[in-house]
Amino acid sequence: MSDPAIEGKVVLITGASSGIGRHLCSALMNRGARVVAASRSATRAGVDAALAIDMDVGDSESVAIGVARVQEIFGSLDAVINNAGIVENSNLTKMTPDAWESVITTNLSGPYHVVRAAYPLLAKARGAIINLSSIAGVKPMRGLGAYGASKAALLHLTKVMALELARDGIRANAIVPGYIHTPMNDAFLSTKAGEKLVDSIPLRSAGTVMDVENAVVFLVSDASQYVTGSSLTVDGGFLLGQP
Repeated sequence: MSDPAIEGKVVLITGASSGIGRHLCSALMNRGARVVAASRSATRAGVDAALAIDMDVGDSESVAIGVARVQEIFGSLDAVINNAGIVENSNLTKMTPDAWESVITTNLSGPYHVVRAAYPLLAKARGAIINLSSIAGVKPMRGLGAYGASKAALLHLTKVMALELARDGIRANAIVPGYIHTPMNDAFLSTKAGEKLVDSIPLRSAGTVMDVENAVVFLVSDASQYVTGSSLTVDGGFLLGQP
């Protein structure tokens, strides 16, 4: 069912071929947005989108080519959702330099490349930037040093984007998801350790992709027209600790 709040908006979603990104593509298409699905395999992944483009967010040339395609097809861009991200589960002293660089390049440099390329279109539309961070960017977690550092830096980068782009009418905000049911997470959440973790969440459940979708829709829509530089935490209270 179309949603008047976002119907007709052109929305670019990175990391669109799986997990939260794939869900957001279908969900926003169903709400009437014109979704551009971007990932390294978007054109082969059968993503529900108005346009699928292969894009490596860590490669500035690839990003520039992808955004140029958006301009060619739609002539406008109302929102960018920087969702692309990778995880390398490793203690810092055991992590290879290549693995470290890969995480930082995708999770932190990627959003920079996308926003830099999309800036003219976003300024024209007085659009929105939504960066997907993580609770690991707020709470230190063993084995997630590179991932957490990249997501913490992304929170800071979001505030800088908001500050620098406000005069162009561009809003920049972050979403901080907690443990969300996705194919990647469900294997862990179904273990005893996962069940124990879920029990420690104040709301006593892991989140769903719908919870993230609702936050995204708010930040894409004009309902958040006076919200910028903010982080919306969607974690069931996990960061608060046990009640």
